[in-house]
Amino acid sequence: MLSSRMPLALGRMNAHRLVLAALLLIALTSSALAAALAVFAGQTVPQAAQRNLATAPGTSVLVSGPLMAGQAATVTTALPAAALFRLITPGGAAPGLAIPGRPALVAMTASLGSASLRLAPATATLSVQDADGNVYALPAGTLNADGRMHILTAEITPSGKAIYPLRLLAVTLDYALLRAAARSAAVFAVRGVTASPAPSGGPGVPFGAGAALAAWTPTVSSPELTGLLQTPGATAGRSGPPRAGSWLAAAGSQALSFNPGYGQATPATGPALPIQGSSR
Repeated sequence: MLSSRMPLALGRMNAHRLVLAALLLIALTSSALAAALAVFAGQTVPQAAQRNLATAPGTSVLVSGPLMAGQAATVTTALPAAALFRLITPGGAAPGLAIPGRPALVAMTASLGSASLRLAPATATLSVQDADGNVYALPAGTLNADGRMHILTAEITPSGKAIYPLRLLAVTLDYALLRAAARSAAVFAVRGVTASPAPSGGPGVPFGAGAALAAWTPTVSSPELTGLLQTPGATAGRSGPPRAGSWLAAAGSQALSFNPGYGQATPATGPALPIQGSSR
């Protein structure tokens, strides 16, 4: 996986703000109210709702829940909603790359190889964040492992009704581990990323040359192999985990050199099964 340095899970990403909110409220009130505040941490408040709360006059955050068996309490923070959400919003530079305009799709030019490794085609996914902080995993097609540049396309919305502006947070490749140890490293290279307002594609606006990804953090892993190795006999013969290598600029692209790993799973019947790996 290639991602910006801020770790992010896929799906709706507002829960961490709520945990911080609960911790902040505990600091502002007495420790005896921790149980009540945990109720607040378990709820979901979208950023759109946060903006409404923050701009509405006279609003504050209220939390209720049991203190001990048979007891209940209601707590109101001393801070207005605007100040509270300002304090729990993560600071620093925004993660990923800003996607210009109001695109209907994003296209990435990338390669995977070399062909001599005989890797199976990999499935690509782009992680895109909208203006409300929600993150979506967008399928971007299949990347052949022939060492040549290919265009991967992820549709954002056919109707243009996304919550703009958007940011590209991560690129993920899912692939099958080799049957035997590789004699050379695999290379995943990204030449550039463009955004197009037309659902059918057409000329796109470049916003991410390969060099723009230099600060991203690559990881290579195989959770499936890790899990199989916990059970004796779950793998058919020898195996080795994938590992990330260098992440360098090369020939106008940003290239990740990595050991793709190898191994097969032992099935209940029939031939050995491939094991999945992931490059992010």
